[in-house]
Amino acid sequence: SDYSPYWMLNLNHNAMSDIVRRIANNSSYNPIYERKTTNQVRYVYQMFSPAYEIISNCNYMIEYLEGEPFPDISDADRENNQNRLIGEAYFLRAATYLQLVAHFCPAYDLNGANDAKLIPLRTKFSNTMETALDVEPVETYKVYDQMVSDLKKAEELLPKKYIAGSMHSSYQYGRATKHAAMAVLSKIYMLMG
Repeated sequence: SDYSPYWMLNLNHNAMSDIVRRIANNSSYNPIYERKTTNQVRYVYQMFSPAYEIISNCNYMIEYLEGEPFPDISDADRENNQNRLIGEAYFLRAATYLQLVAHFCPAYDLNGANDAKLIPLRTKFSNTMETALDVEPVETYKVYDQMVSDLKKAEELLPKKYIAGSMHSSYQYGRATKHAAMAVLSKIYMLMG
């Protein structure tokens, strides 16, 4: 998708941050070297809903797999496949929130309250209309705390590397690992000061 929050992250951090904004001008994009955080950039604006779709899918996967849907699987399958999938969901949820805070929240202030309420925090799958409509934004620090918690959980559950014969073969191609979770966690700690 053109609005994928993943391919947009580096573009937006490097070209559309407080340093530079890219805005439409006669159907082409031109960099504007001004600090204008009120500009509505279509690609950033339209990534909000897909990001929450990703988060929703992660929440469903976490709840389903942590509910022990496969009581008869071997310990090896539980560790190498079920727990790995749970770890991937925690990793992906944290990575998606990292992009949401990067695009929609002010920078984290080590000595500040970080209490701006700009984005919702979803950690449960919305299986009722009441929970689906609960989109009340929370304080920014709560989102950062959740990212830290998710990545620590991901680090605990994810393997260091692919193990042929024990994991699904798709895992060998660019999936999250324990080291990836640690790297993203270190980036969040850096952003938090």
